[in-house]
Amino acid sequence: MKSFYLIGLSLFLLFHISLAKDRVRQKNNGTNEDYDSVRKGQRGKGKSSSSRPSGNDFASEIEDELEKKERASQQYDAERAAAAKAKKRYRDGLLAAKSTIRAASDENCDWRTNALSLIKGEVCGKYYKVLEIDKSADRSSIRKAYRAKSLDVHPDKNPTSAAEPAFKLLNEAYECLSDEECKRKYDSNLIEAELQILSWRQQQLQIIKEYALEATVQVHHYLTMASKIYINISTKLWALAGNLVVSEIPVGRGLLLLIMVIKGRRFLLLQSLAYALLRFNSEIGIF
Repeated sequence: MKSFYLIGLSLFLLFHISLAKDRVRQKNNGTNEDYDSVRKGQRGKGKSSSSRPSGNDFASEIEDELEKKERASQQYDAERAAAAKAKKRYRDGLLAAKSTIRAASDENCDWRTNALSLIKGEVCGKYYKVLEIDKSADRSSIRKAYRAKSLDVHPDKNPTSAAEPAFKLLNEAYECLSDEECKRKYDSNLIEAELQILSWRQQQLQIIKEYALEATVQVHHYLTMASKIYINISTKLWALAGNLVVSEIPVGRGLLLLIMVIKGRRFLLLQSLAYALLRFNSEIGIF
């Protein structure tokens, strides 16, 4: 019986001893692995074996992120500036093209820019308006104005759809004014148009004078008739006032004069004007 007990106790001790040896062996292996990893880290030129970045790496990441944001902001600002520049170019090109087309619409002066010439009856000419020059401009001035306008309405410089018709009108104006014979004929046509305008204005002025004279005669006639009626009524009223007697004393006309002075100053003024008009008619022999 004791033999079985000793055998069991010995087996139990052997088991625990082997288990303890295994634990010591595992601990030694872990220590060696940690030592190897530390040595590898030292050989890696300062590279950390841990997954957490060092302070220098974290700062470099922040600088890279800030640099990316700065580049993105600069790119956005550049895109906005380019868009604003393109928008302004389109707007300026559209205004220049429309101005050229409007100038070529007729031969008369534009009231926005040449109001005084329009009042005088001058004809500016669409070719001169397109090039924005005077009639006295020489060939060099015409060429210079054409080059300056070409920068505004040339289809390669102007992105709008109205640039092509505007440039055609500009070429037409330049071709005519740069040619001496065409310019001479064109100027003579403008002079004839100015003479026609002056003749038409004189006719209209004569018609206005006739209408004004006729209206004045009509107004004078009606004022004269009204003055006669007013004077007749005043005369009858004066005669009736003379018949008013109190205690055999004629007080009617005196009372009438007092009332007219106090309350009827306008009636006295009208009577004076009516008398003056009738007197004027009698002096010049009218009515």
